[in-house]
Amino acid sequence: MDYGIPYLRICMLGSLGMMGQWVFDRFVMASGKSSLFLFTLSAASITNLVLDPILIFGYFGILAMGTAGAALATVIGQWVGCFAGYGINCRRNREIPIHFTAKVDKGCMAAILKVGIPSTLVQAVSSVLAIYVNSVLMVITPTAVAVYGACVKIQGLVTVGVNGMGSGLIPIVAYNYGAKKPKRILQMGDALFCDILQYIFPDNGGFSGMGAVIV
Repeated sequence: MDYGIPYLRICMLGSLGMMGQWVFDRFVMASGKSSLFLFTLSAASITNLVLDPILIFGYFGILAMGTAGAALATVIGQWVGCFAGYGINCRRNREIPIHFTAKVDKGCMAAILKVGIPSTLVQAVSSVLAIYVNSVLMVITPTAVAVYGACVKIQGLVTVGVNGMGSGLIPIVAYNYGAKKPKRILQMGDALFCDILQYIFPDNGGFSGMGAVIV
């Protein structure tokens, strides 16, 4: 707790940069420029990697901050990614212009909430479940918590391909939704399901289903 509370406090106070980065990343993905997402992600990750040892151990005359330094490096990296995403959208993304003086469209906001609230609830349930499992395992032994964390990381490696397919599906669905072509969205869902099965059972031909729908 002595290490976790300062880390979480700094991350929470600086979380606006992370939210901004997510928003700008979704802008470029929705406009079909998914490759630009790599630039914002790289900017944030490289900044975090460079600042982590400097702020944690106190290199170049900077005071060693320990866990707080790790959190500060994370927050700075997120803000760098946020500004990088803003710059990329202003220069390369003409489909979605950014205007801070734009008025709030209640209808658009309602549609966003209608789509976003279920996803938020799913993520919240996953977080609450993880907290509950950790609290139960903590009663047994701290080693059990460490083993559970390692298993979660391994699971993430296994599902990274499926998550990547989902991220790649976002701009395609966005284009067809904006073009009022719901049938193509349903076709993409069927193709994605087939590709997930092919990802689990790779001997069946790899990623062949989605390409036919895209073309």
